[in-house]
Amino acid sequence: MAFLDDWKLCKRTFEAKAGKKPSETFLGVFRKSSGMEDAAKGLDTALQKLDPKEIDKAAAKYRTTSESYQKLLLSSFSKEDSGQDYKAALAELARGMDRILANFKEAADGRLLSKAQNVLHGIGPIYVGMQQEFNAAREATQEAETAYQECEKIVRLVCVSAPTDASGAKKLAASLAAPCKTISTISDRVAKSYASVAKTFQSISALGKSQQYLVGLVQKDFDSMRDKAMGIQDGLEDKTMELQELMAKSKAAVKTAADALKGAVDTQQVMLQSLEGFLNRVQKSVVSCNAGVLDKEGGFDQMNFAFMNAKEGTVPADELEKMMADLYKEGDIKIANVAAETTRITKVQETLTREFSGFHKQIVTDNPQAKAIVDEIQEALSDLPKDLQKLKDVVAKTKKLQAKIKA
Repeated sequence: MAFLDDWKLCKRTFEAKAGKKPSETFLGVFRKSSGMEDAAKGLDTALQKLDPKEIDKAAAKYRTTSESYQKLLLSSFSKEDSGQDYKAALAELARGMDRILANFKEAADGRLLSKAQNVLHGIGPIYVGMQQEFNAAREATQEAETAYQECEKIVRLVCVSAPTDASGAKKLAASLAAPCKTISTISDRVAKSYASVAKTFQSISALGKSQQYLVGLVQKDFDSMRDKAMGIQDGLEDKTMELQELMAKSKAAVKTAADALKGAVDTQQVMLQSLEGFLNRVQKSVVSCNAGVLDKEGGFDQMNFAFMNAKEGTVPADELEKMMADLYKEGDIKIANVAAETTRITKVQETLTREFSGFHKQIVTDNPQAKAIVDEIQEALSDLPKDLQKLKDVVAKTKKLQAKIKA
C-alpha cells in the first residue's frame, strides 16, 4: 500500500530529524496520527478501484484529515519542543503530507487518462466495422444502380420490339426479374446494415453518457470519433433511401414493360423519361469528376506554395534540405493520385459513352424534346476529355516543380 507506506516514512523521518525526543505530550499526539493512517489507506484503496467519485472522496478526506492533524500538532507544540530541529522537522512533515496527496492526484489522473484512452481504443474497432459496413453498402448501391440501368435498357427494348416481335418482347420483359431481384436483395441487405449501424452509434453515444468523466478526459478525440460514426450512420441512411427509390423505379419499370406488351404505352415518352434519367446520372458523374480534378489541382497549388515559401527564406536553413526532400516525395504521391483519378474518369467516360449509344437512335432523332436532352448529354460528356487534359497538365506541372526542387 504505497501511500500508507509513504505516510509511515514521513513519521519515521520526523522522528529521526527532530534532534531529540519530543515531549511526552507532543509524542502522544504525534503517534495518535488523528486518522492519518486511515486517510492514507483510503488513497490506496481509491487508486485500486479507480472510480472518479471514490478518488475525489478519498482525496477530500485525506486533505481534511491532514489539515486537522497539522493544526493539532501545532497546538500541541510546547516550549520544550520549540527548537529549530523540531520546527524544521515539522515543516518537512507537512511538506511530505502534501506531497503524498499531490502524488496521489498525479497517479490517479494518469491511470484515469489511460483508462479513458482504453475507452477510445475500444471504440476504434467498432468504428472500423461501421466504416466497412458503409463501404459495402456503397458498393452494393452502385451494383443496384447498374441493375436498374439494365431495367431501363430492357424496358426500352421491350417498347421498341413489342409492335413487331411480341414473342421476343415478352422474353425481354421476363428478363426484368433478375435485375429487379438484385435491387430488392441489396435494398434489404443495406436496410439491415443501416439498422445495425444505427444501433452501434447509439451504443457509442450511451457510452459517452455512462462514462462521462472518463470521456471528458479525451472529449475532443471522443467527439471526433462520434461525429465520424454519425456521418457513417447518416450516409447509410441516404443509401437506404436511394435503394428504396430504385426499388420503386424497378417496380414501375416492370409495369411499363407489361403495358408495352399490351400496346398501352407511349414509347416516345418512355424514351424521354429514360433519357432524362440518364442525363441526371451523366451530370452527377461529371460533377464528381470535376471535383476530383479540382482536388488534384489544389494539391499541386499547395505544394507549389510551400516550395515558394521555402525558397523565399521562410524556412530555416537547417530545415530546408529535409523539407525539399519531403516535397519531392510528395510530388511522387501526387502524380500517383492523379494517375488513379485519371483511371477513374476514363472508366466513367467509357461507361457513360457505351450506355448512351444504347438508346434507340431513330426515336431520339425524330423527337425535338429528346434531341434537346441528347444535346445536353453530349455537352456534359464533353467535359470529361477536358478533365483528363487538366490531369495531364497537373502531372506535367508537378514533374516540372520536382525538377526545380531537385535543382
